Amino acid sequence: MNTKYSDVFEMVLALMDSYKIKPIYAEHGEEGINKFFIPNLRIAAGQLEIANIGIDISDRDDNLYEFGSKLTDGQQLLVAKLVFAAYLSKETHSIEQMELHLQSGDFKTYAEKSNLDVKLNALYALKEEIDYELKKFGYNKYAW
Repeated sequence: MNTKYSDVFEMVLALMDSYKIKPIYAEHGEEGINKFFIPNLRIAAGQLEIANIGIDISDRDDNLYEFGSKLTDGQQLLVAKLVFAAYLSKETHSIEQMELHLQSGDFKTYAEKSNLDVKLNALYALKEEIDYELKKFGYNKYAW
């Protein structure tokens, strides 16, 4: 039985809490979440391909919302973190937030800058954690 996208996206939602995603889930359910995260999943697939650590999620069906193989819990967690990092990266590179930061008054500017700084710090920490796990996974696939 192949792994469904929803299995990975549930892990993403367990890692984060977003006021932007809750209404999507409430209105469109699992299919809405699948459609929302697919671009981030493609970024994660590209990162795994570049890392070449033995997890291949390029074989997937975006119509059935499932991967072409069964992913272990560890593989699902790593993919979920990569999807989350892609989402968080998009949030930190939001041109709209940057424009609000540049155009608003002192207090709002401070709040926007503080919010962006927190997102950047979270993204950097998550990327370090992912890098560590990718290396660990890559080492584990070889018999020493």
